[in-house]
Amino acid sequence: EYWKYAQKVNSEIKKFTDVFLGCELQKIGHTGNLAGVMCYDYSNFGPFATLNSMNQGAMATLIKNNSKTYVVLVNHSPLKINSVRVSFRENCRARLLNPIFGNPSDTLQPPPDTNIHELVLQPGAYLIYEYVLI
Repeated sequence: EYWKYAQKVNSEIKKFTDVFLGCELQKIGHTGNLAGVMCYDYSNFGPFATLNSMNQGAMATLIKNNSKTYVVLVNHSPLKINSVRVSFRENCRARLLNPIFGNPSDTLQPPPDTNIHELVLQPGAYLIYEYVLI
């Protein structure tokens, strides 16, 4: 079963070659209450003013590729739905590259607001945001 999830993720990551191929890891963190992993609540993590979780949560990475910056949120569990709570920084412009519904935006947009949003991550799911701070 894990092999199927790994194959699915690998095929999906190929869609984002321009994001991942040659990227540099800037920062990594974990949210939630995953046993054996140091998990934290974060302030000013990439485009997010706050980033936290009450359940198993997610791994969060900041990466840079050429002049573009990205934040990737990955569900800690390949079997359970988890979520993270975020609020966007006022001085950021971001776009979700892999929306659950619809097509990704072609341009960086101001965040919808600075309220807290709960991002639900399906088992093994991930979200990729391209962002800039202005």
